[in-house]
Amino acid sequence: MPWNRFSAAVLLSLPLLVGPLIPSVSSAEPLGLASQIGQATQFIKPEALIAQLGPHLGVSADMKFQFVEDFDLRTKNGEPVISGRLQTSSQLPTIRVSLRFPQNFDSNKKYPTVLLLGGTRSALETIARLPSVGENILVTFQYPSINQLEPLKSLDRDLKTMPAQITSLLMWLNQQEWVDSFRLSAVGVSFGGLVLPVSLTMAQSLGVHVNSVVFAYTGGELAHLIAQNSGAGQRERNLIENGLLLPSLLVDPVIFLPHLQGRFLLIMSEEDEIFGPLSTQAFIRATPEPKEVILIDGEHISAHNQELIEQLMGFSFEWLTRVGAVNSPY
Repeated sequence: MPWNRFSAAVLLSLPLLVGPLIPSVSSAEPLGLASQIGQATQFIKPEALIAQLGPHLGVSADMKFQFVEDFDLRTKNGEPVISGRLQTSSQLPTIRVSLRFPQNFDSNKKYPTVLLLGGTRSALETIARLPSVGENILVTFQYPSINQLEPLKSLDRDLKTMPAQITSLLMWLNQQEWVDSFRLSAVGVSFGGLVLPVSLTMAQSLGVHVNSVVFAYTGGELAHLIAQNSGAGQRERNLIENGLLLPSLLVDPVIFLPHLQGRFLLIMSEEDEIFGPLSTQAFIRATPEPKEVILIDGEHISAHNQELIEQLMGFSFEWLTRVGAVNSPY
C-alpha cells in the first residue's frame, strides 16, 4: 500500500479507537481542523491513553520474555545479525526483531544499544541497509502486516498493540546483560517517528528510560496531515472538516512529546511532501528541551535513496556520540 493510502487509512481509523476517551465536541457550525484539534486535545491526558494501550494487553513491569532465534547471518564487514521473535507473557502478538552486533561481540561486555524504527516494514531490510555500527548494538522492529482485505480493522488492531510491542521490546533490551541500560537510545524515522513518542511514554510509565532520541522526517497534528495529503479523497477531507471525525488522538506525537524525558535531535525537511511544514513544525514545537534541530533540503526520505539514508544515520550517530549515548562507529 503506498504511503498516502496507508497514512489515510491509519488516520481515519483513529476515531474508532479513542471515542470512549473523549467527551463529545459539538458546535452549531462545522469545526475547522485547528479548533477541532484544540477542543479535543485539551481533554486528552497521555495517562488515559496509556491506560487503554498497555495494561489491558497484560503489559506490566513484571512481564516475562522469551526470544526465539529464527536465523543469523553476517554483514559484508563481518558484523553478526540475528533475526527472531520476542514472545511475552502478555496478550501481545509476537514481536519480530533483528539485532546487529559489533564484529567482535563479547556477551560479557555491556554495549550502548540503539532501537531503530525505520520507514520500511522489514526489520531485516532496515538493518541490512546501514553502515557499520561499531562497538554498539542496533535493534530494529518489524511493523505488523496490514490485512489488505480489511485494512481499517487491521490498523485498529495494530495501533492498539504496536506501542505496547515497542515498549515490551525496550523492556526486554533493558534486562539484557549485554545492554548498557544507561545508554539505551532510539531513532524514529518517518512512520517510526510517528509511533515512537507514545511508545516511549508507555516505557517511561513502566520504569524504562530512553535518554537520547532522534526523530527524523516525521510530524504531528495528524489531522492536518491527512487534510493536505494528495492521496486523501474529498470525502475523507469533508468528514474531517465537518467535525465528524476526531483523528490523531491515539498515537499523535503532539499529545505525548511534551511528557518525554531526555534529550532530542530532530532531523526534518521543510520540503517534506508527506508530512508538510504544518505537521513538521507542530512536532518540533511539541518536543521538549533540550533539543537540537537540523533542517535538510529535499523531499521525504526514500527507502531507495541509500545516500540519504547514510547521511541521516551519519547525523544521528554523530549526535548520539557527542551526547555520550553511543561509542563512535568511525
